[in-house]
Amino acid sequence: MPIIAIVDDEAPVRRAVGSLVRSFGFKARTYGSAAEFLADPESLSSACIVSDIHMPDMSGIALQQTLLSQGSTIPFIFITALPESGLAQQAGPHVCLLHKPFDAQVLATCITRAVDQRAAPPHLEPRRPADVDRPATESTMTGPAETVIDNPAQHRFEMHVDGHLAVVEYRESGDGLDLVHTEVPDALSGRGIGSRLAKGVFDQLRTSGRKAKVTCSFLQAWTARHPDVADLIID
Repeated sequence: MPIIAIVDDEAPVRRAVGSLVRSFGFKARTYGSAAEFLADPESLSSACIVSDIHMPDMSGIALQQTLLSQGSTIPFIFITALPESGLAQQAGPHVCLLHKPFDAQVLATCITRAVDQRAAPPHLEPRRPADVDRPATESTMTGPAETVIDNPAQHRFEMHVDGHLAVVEYRESGDGLDLVHTEVPDALSGRGIGSRLAKGVFDQLRTSGRKAKVTCSFLQAWTARHPDVADLIID
């Protein structure tokens, strides 16, 4: 049974993620710090490491750099409660970057991808790292530069930037829309595209007189920092 290592300085997070990992059919080992992980001689048998980025003494990124310097190839899934632009670039190779709170099924998908990557023959090139809020789904479509438009046929808001397509997918509901997922291509990461896309979506909602439920974890974090859109959100 693959072992998933969970490194987080917050005990409630360790317990919650550990419980989820076990429910997915994996074995979980939890560590309260990067130093605790490094001190465990069994830790290098992990099939995947789920690590918080911001931890005292040694961050998740520093932990990864230490392991890489030792020749370790254990895949990383990073989690953070503090969304910051450029995090994906600061981190080394990773399978996913998840912003708390994240959906259980998204975590399951990331872990399965990491375990598959760990088990792949060494001559195969590993899968391209992806941020869960910025999956590597790209488009060469062209359109109005950095203008958010509603595409009801595809059930999504779109923003075209430098030949790439960033989207917020939604579902129709009786009370309005349900904003379920945000995708920004890796090529655009670190430029604040996600925030501009989010602002454009809520500008569209206000202009059209609609409201929305926010299911997407990225947009939940964004709206928490922008109380001026609270009147557009359906509880």
